[in-house]
Amino acid sequence: MTTTNQTEGSGKEFDASLSHAPSPNPQPQIVLTPIRPGIPTTGGALEVLVRVQAPSKSEAIAGESGSAGSTSRSPLRLSLVVDRSGSMDGQPLTEALRCVDHIAARLRPADQLAVVLYDHDVQVALPLGAAGDAAKVR
Repeated sequence: MTTTNQTEGSGKEFDASLSHAPSPNPQPQIVLTPIRPGIPTTGGALEVLVRVQAPSKSEAIAGESGSAGSTSRSPLRLSLVVDRSGSMDGQPLTEALRCVDHIAARLRPADQLAVVLYDHDVQVALPLGAAGDAAKVR
């Protein structure tokens, strides 16, 4: 696992990439940003904001020829929940939808996927069902 940190605004970000070495299959990047600068000396929890960033479109296309389906795993039952409220307007929502597309394109037919959207209302955009057709998610 690779970890790096950088200062952005008042908090520090920690990149917790899931790959140990360069992979022929592009991997999403997980970025953890602490809500507060540290844990109180009396103890407690460290709250973090977790962001998942999909690889760029060109990285994803280049990785399509890799061996993504060669490893054995149990079928997944996955629900993706997307915040589409006003605070997500613009680039944050675009990035969230790119991540949904990236995940959906890599699921197997035996997997199940649901997509839930929320703002002031909750909408089940795609009920839990067989994955494998990424176009249904778009």
